[in-house]
This record gives sequence, C-alpha cells and structure tokens, in this order.
Amino acid sequence: MKNDSSSSEVNPFPYIAEALFGIMYDLDLRTGKVRRTYGIKRILGPDADIATDSPSWWNSRIHPEDIEKVQRAFFEAKGDNCDVEYRIRHTDGHYVYIWDQAVIIRDQDGTPIRIVGHNIDISRHKDTENRLRDAWYQEQQMRLELEHRTAQVK
Repeated sequence: MKNDSSSSEVNPFPYIAEALFGIMYDLDLRTGKVRRTYGIKRILGPDADIATDSPSWWNSRIHPEDIEKVQRAFFEAKGDNCDVEYRIRHTDGHYVYIWDQAVIIRDQDGTPIRIVGHNIDISRHKDTENRLRDAWYQEQQMRLELEHRTAQVK
C-alpha cells in the first residue's frame, strides 16, 4: 500500500485495515450512518462498492439463520464489547464467514451511540473446522461399525 501523503502525519487506519485483511467500520447510531474501509471489496467482492452508508445494506446480507444470533450479540452485549461469528452474502451470491468484533460506545446515560469494530473473513478456518468435524464423525461411524462386526464374530 502506497503512502500518497507528503505529510509526516499519516492516517494509520487504512494500513491497519490492510493488515487485518478485513473491514473496519464506524456506525453512528444517532445518525444511522456507517463508514467502512475499502476491505469490504476484498471480503464481499468487487461489486461491494454498491454498499450504502446505511446499516440496512449490511444487515440484508446476513444469512437468514444468523440474523437472530447477530442481533442478540449486539443488543445483549455484556459491557461494551461484542464478539460474534456469522455468514454474510458475497456479491456473487455465496456466503462468507466473518468474525465481527466491536466496541459499543455509550453516552453518559449508558445509551449506545456508536459501534466501532472490524470484520475478518474466517471462511478458510470454518471450512477446515467443518472438514475436521466431518472426519471425526466418519471415524466414529467406522469405529461403531468395527465394534459391531467384532461383536458378531465372537
């Protein structure tokens, strides 16, 4: 990533987002506007530049089976941190697993006013986890079959 600034003061956030291979976001709950880093194209595809500054664009892409879990994670967050994994629709139609970590900023009365966080693509990790789970299940099935056959021989 090239630094186009001639100033010695550089905004580090684009570089942090690049290092995370993710999306950093800032949702102002008072205005309903959200800002996201360009990492959105790397995770959700080149057509993700159609994303609006409204959270509804993002929310409409969350997998239907995960919507309730995501809402619960944010609305029932203990303290000021939120941490949830869910699937979101890529612009080509398939789903990507992401890990969403955020800090909920509150006003003096404790009312949430901002959510600042980041999303990281964990699809490869989830695929590996699923393959390992499937392999374990197959191993268990084979063990049961072997035990059954051994018992028949005796």
